[in-house]
Amino acid sequence: MSHHTGSVPGPGRDPEWQDRAACQAPGIDKEMFFPERSQLTAIRDSKTICWTCPVIQNCLEHAFRNHEDRGTWGGLTEWERRARHGRKPKNAGRSGGVNAPGRRSRNAA
Repeated sequence: MSHHTGSVPGPGRDPEWQDRAACQAPGIDKEMFFPERSQLTAIRDSKTICWTCPVIQNCLEHAFRNHEDRGTWGGLTEWERRARHGRKPKNAGRSGGVNAPGRRSRNAA
């Protein structure tokens, strides 16, 4: 985890919507929104909170506008946001994943 605590970070903080975010409710552990990729329970739990949030669209727009490259914002993980913008993950090619060097796609002969 990134050891993030406190309110939503980042440039362009907009308390108009951020103070109404579900993740800002008392008792919500902010760390759960900044999980490692392997922490599937934390990812699922953070998304569950996001999907109940009244400002989910504002949050997602903030993430895209400010190029947030860590954490769950607007119900999407950093990897999901990168995929939507066609950006490769920062560790692309190192994990042996689908797009890693040496892997053949289904269409390869």
